[in-house]
Amino acid sequence: MPLTHSAPHPVPTSTSRRRVPSAGATRVVAVTDARELAAQQAAWTDLVRHAIEPNAFYEPWSLIPLLEAFGKGDWTVLFVHDDAEANEQAALLGVIPLQKSRLRLLPWPIWSLWENPYCFHCVPLLRQGAAVRALTAVGQWINRSTDTVPLLDWHHVTADGPLREAIGTMIDENGWTATSRDTYGRAVLARCQDSETYQQEKLSRHQRHELRRQRRRLAELGPLEARVCHPDDNVETWIEDFLALEAAGWKGRDGTAISSNPADREWFTRSMRAGFAAGRVGFLGLFLNNRPVALKCNFLCPPGSYAFKIAFDESYPKFSPGVLLEIDNIDWFHAQADLEWMDSCAARDHSMINRIWADRRQIERLLIAPGYRGHAYLAAWNALQTAKNAWHHWKPGKGKTESIQRSTTSV
Repeated sequence: MPLTHSAPHPVPTSTSRRRVPSAGATRVVAVTDARELAAQQAAWTDLVRHAIEPNAFYEPWSLIPLLEAFGKGDWTVLFVHDDAEANEQAALLGVIPLQKSRLRLLPWPIWSLWENPYCFHCVPLLRQGAAVRALTAVGQWINRSTDTVPLLDWHHVTADGPLREAIGTMIDENGWTATSRDTYGRAVLARCQDSETYQQEKLSRHQRHELRRQRRRLAELGPLEARVCHPDDNVETWIEDFLALEAAGWKGRDGTAISSNPADREWFTRSMRAGFAAGRVGFLGLFLNNRPVALKCNFLCPPGSYAFKIAFDESYPKFSPGVLLEIDNIDWFHAQADLEWMDSCAARDHSMINRIWADRRQIERLLIAPGYRGHAYLAAWNALQTAKNAWHHWKPGKGKTESIQRSTTSV
């Protein structure tokens, strides 16, 4: 159901504008050339350190190579500035990457948060204490856009964090409208007292016994060791080993491994190298006879982190080396004092991760209408969606089908 707040945001008087000059001083700069993004890196990096929610996928070391490699369509990165702030770095209130997309049942283009197959989270970077102002400025920019419908599709964002609270405040203060299209729980690794306590509490006795048995059996084949790529290690070796291990498995056979496409391989090598140099990428692996049988790549953005990719040697199926490395990852995670959680980046029905990572974070997709024109388009989309669901429900010759999931969580 649409979630509407009818009370309009009061227009400040001229006296109140003088009293709080920064309240209306936001300026939105739209960048459409990846080469121009580098000029924003100093302020962008400062924003990362003061964001209400971390998102490694939208940090400069990650997003710039992604856009240069895969941003072939209509994309725009919005930089929201506070012109009343004297500190140039602190003046950057938000970085919001957007792309043009379309909603089913509606022919007009809209703006959505930028994503691609290597971008698993779309929370924009917003400065603490200024998130609502930045979001309001983005909504006003969307309203002024002449080649799109004034709707904003926010997908793969957290539904239970400070961003969600800021979105609700923005909608309430401006009298805008939003519909929650989908919400699901994604596996997350949340800090426990220590790794041993986590495994005792989160894994069943049978699971723990079976994992210990598999590790013992694998160790019978030769020296078995869990390793971490340290800052002074040669990251190039880890990158090449990861690409080779992934390509040797089913992804390589299906042509979906990173190294299957030269452009993807070049992006991965460049991005992981830059992220490792910045202390934002970590590799760990399980080695048998000095050869990797499982490798894992994590993105680090304290207090959070993201499990980006994992690869394993499929010639050892009885020993589940990928699962064993996930247990090593739990050990490693609890040894990092600055990390509170790790997002699995996994699909909602990922059976292996869901068995091992017992906690969940709520991921949501919101459709936001900033203003009256957007509200009209959103109402039309809701009506068409309702009619489509009703038709599928009562279509002659068909049994009842499950309607499209719609969340009723309040904005």
